[in-house]
Amino acid sequence: MAKYGLQRDIRGSEARHTTTAQYYRDLKRQTGELEANVQQLQTEQRQAERQLDEVRKEIKPEKLEVAKTEAKTALVAKVGSLLGSGKLKGLEDDNRTLQGEVAARDESIELLQRQMQWQQEEHHRQLMELQAKHRRELSDEEAEHQKEVSFLKSIIQKAKKWFPLFQELVYMEKF
Repeated sequence: MAKYGLQRDIRGSEARHTTTAQYYRDLKRQTGELEANVQQLQTEQRQAERQLDEVRKEIKPEKLEVAKTEAKTALVAKVGSLLGSGKLKGLEDDNRTLQGEVAARDESIELLQRQMQWQQEEHHRQLMELQAKHRRELSDEEAEHQKEVSFLKSIIQKAKKWFPLFQELVYMEKF
């Protein structure tokens, strides 16, 4: 049978072919794992978006506070210039400090936005890689399965040709 491409197994080998049912069970399990990974990445993305929203909510009141502080400083400066108060310099220092804090917050927001963008791109890239790998594995397995089926069909055709009663014997075996 070597001329037909058949080879003998190794004697005493415990190796067995994967059944079609086992193949589909494995395939379903892999699909479930991929879906779980996608859900986890989506959960992480939602968390990052929530954090960004929280930071944005914090920034808006702080900007209002800074504007209010600047207005108060300007008012105090005018009153202080009239009264000759020394508190003006302290308020100006406080105002500069607050402006520095606002700038630091703005930078952290930009950093979080870049991180979120990177996570989204990484999630998309990983998802595409997993899907491509999954498709390749499916097509490889399907090709191998079709090759095996084709080979077995050719063997059955040869058996029918060599043994004309072969097909009828197979039907009788069912009874």
